[in-house]
Parts: sequence; C-alpha cells; structure tokens
Amino acid sequence: MVRKGSWFLGLLLVTASPGFAQQVTLHGQVRPRYEFRDPAPDGRADEFISMRVRAGIEAALANDIAVFIQLQDVRLWGEETGTASDFSADNFDLHQGWLTVSRLGGSNAWLRVGRQESPLGNERLVGTVDWLQQAQSFDGVRLGTTGSWGEVSAIAFKIAEETAGATDDLWLFGGFATLDAGGGDLAAFGFYERTRGVTGGDQATVGGRYERSLGRVDAAVEGALQFGTRGAADVAAFLFAAHAGADVTDRLRLTLWWDYLSGDADPTDDDVRVFSTLFATNHKYYGYADLFTNIPVHTAGRGLQDFALKATLAASERVGIDADLHAFRFAEQRRLSSARVGEELDLTLRWTVRPGLGFTGGYTRVFHAAGLSAINRLTEDMDFAYAMLNVAF
Repeated sequence: MVRKGSWFLGLLLVTASPGFAQQVTLHGQVRPRYEFRDPAPDGRADEFISMRVRAGIEAALANDIAVFIQLQDVRLWGEETGTASDFSADNFDLHQGWLTVSRLGGSNAWLRVGRQESPLGNERLVGTVDWLQQAQSFDGVRLGTTGSWGEVSAIAFKIAEETAGATDDLWLFGGFATLDAGGGDLAAFGFYERTRGVTGGDQATVGGRYERSLGRVDAAVEGALQFGTRGAADVAAFLFAAHAGADVTDRLRLTLWWDYLSGDADPTDDDVRVFSTLFATNHKYYGYADLFTNIPVHTAGRGLQDFALKATLAASERVGIDADLHAFRFAEQRRLSSARVGEELDLTLRWTVRPGLGFTGGYTRVFHAAGLSAINRLTEDMDFAYAMLNVAF
C-alpha cells in the first residue's frame, strides 16, 4: 500500500536532485484554530477545532522557470473517529500547483499556468479568502508585468467544468492594474464572467480605486459597475466604498468606512440590480462573524450598507489590538418596516510570539435586529470567539 503523501516525498527528492533545479525552497504551515459560536446556524451553541496543514516546494529552474507545488489538509479535530482505518484522504488536496515563466521576450512580463492563489488588489472582488482554513485558489493562467509605473496582470480562470459534473461551464476573465498616479495609488480593473450551459449569462464588472496619503491622514474611494446578464435577467448594479483614516498617535490609528452594495427593489422583474462580490475575501470587509460572505445570497438580494469605525492599537512591537464596530443596513428595504440589519463589534488580538509563530484571538458580538431574521441569517444576538496559532516557514 502506498502511504498518503509518499508520492510528494518522491517528487521532492527528484526535484532537489543536483543538476535539475538551481534552487529549492521548502514551505510549510500548521494552523490550528478553536472556534465557539452561540448560536450556530442550527440555533444551538457550537464549538470545534479546525486545522490547516500545508506542505510546499518551490523550485527555480533554468531559463527563468519556477515551479510551485503546495499540498493541503484541512480537517476538524475528531471528525475521523479512527485514523487507523482511514484510507480515503478526503481532506487532502492540491491547493496550488503552478509553473511560472519569467522575462518573456526579455521583458518584465511573466506567465503563470496552473492552480494558483490570486489576491488581486485589496481582494474586494477576487481574493484568497485566507481566513477559511481551505482558502481559495483558481485553475487557469495569469499574465503580468511590472515597471516603475506600477503593475498590470490579466487572468483567465476556469471556475466550473460541465464535463466534470458541474451544471454549467463557468469562466472568469479579467485584468487588474495598479498605477502610480499624482502622488496617490490608482487601481483599475475589469472582470467578465461567462457561463455556458443551463443557466447561461455573461456579466461584466468594471471599476477602480484611488488612494492617497497626506502626512498622518489617508483616504480612498472605490467604485464598480456590473452589467450584462445573469441567466435571463439583465444586470445593472453597483458598489461604492470610501474610507478615511488617521494616525492619532504613533501607536493608535482610527478609520471611518462606508460600503454601499446596491440591492434589488423588485426581484420579480427581469432586471437584476443587486451587486455580486464575485470571488472576494468578504471576511475582511463585512464583519468577522461572516454573516455576509456570499453576497448577494446572504443579503437576500437587498444589498448592503456597512458603516464602520475601526481602531488599531500597536500595544508593543509584537502585540496589536483591533476594534471594529459595524452598523449594517439594507440598501433596499422593500416591504420591511426598517432597513436596520444589525450591529457587530469585532475585537482582535495579534501576538507575534516568536519568529515563525503567531497567535491571533478574537471576540465578536452581533447585536441582532429584525433585518437578520427577515433574511434568515440570525434570530438573536450572537457571540463568536476564536483562538488560532500559526506556524509557517
């Protein structure tokens, strides 16, 4: 019997053989996390420990070619009642596996082919979702180039394959540019989703972001438009976001946020006006309780407004404390008596225990409002707490 992971060890030995690779780097991570939630989605209190284990190898080959292979196991402690009888390796997966060719045609351009993480910009539309133990990666290609002016990349990712059993074929194409513009940073992006099959559709998302710092103060504005079709319906939706922050002292920073994601006032007509956040890392934007990770599904098509005040305190060189207060409102109230969805307080402690070892702990309190009940997300106030260790090299 071939033991799980033995083929990876063999690949490691072959890749590290003299004369084949110029440089070989090993990567690894162990990230256990305890979570408590009351109430959980089933209405009862729940607690569990999950763990991510990663092993990776990166090899720099001749002719500006690099290869990266990263295997990942994600599981809950105790979900296997007996490891001695487990032969399936259900939770064992290829998280990344790509090859990169650099300096195409003698330029600064590079091409990456295979399964890959793709954190584009601030990850508001395409990100790694690293909070999830399984995280997010994509199958496809990415072409990029850099210069003194900034960076540009283009993607073509296959999201779903009908031949493999999916309902539809789904592609994501796009481009993202970050440019130096007049003392600030300008980002411009465009994405196109092409669905072929039972549902069909071709939705485009275009927009940009501008951020600038003036001494101890900085501000940013961001906007995006969506158009095209989702199934048989026409799309006309938008997102607007703004923030302003200030370093109050050398250790304390305060930031005001406002996010507006359009909603649909009449879901029965042939027009869709609710914004979709595509493949975003929503955990970093709309509260750590993760009530709105799948937008527009988790807002029942009503859209979302998020007014937030965020504070970051550098307690010491190795300890940081964050406090975020969110006030959620629907963008479209429809027939509800109030647009209020609820409020959320997120407290986070970050501690670098020693190089390579970090601890993160947090407590979240969600203050329930009728809007959360109306969209079947929560029926009462909720407490959420976690403690996580992260060892990586």
